Amino acid sequence: DSRTTLFDDPDLAETLTLFARLIGCIFFANINEGS
Repeated sequence: DSRTTLFDDPDLAETLTLFARLIGCIFFANINEGS
């Protein structure tokens, strides 16, 4: 399965983690602005 090798790549995993943090920060900021 190609998806398995995809997530075995350390660089990709780090990129996804940073991307998730970025989305989380934006999402959190939007919630604070709305309240």
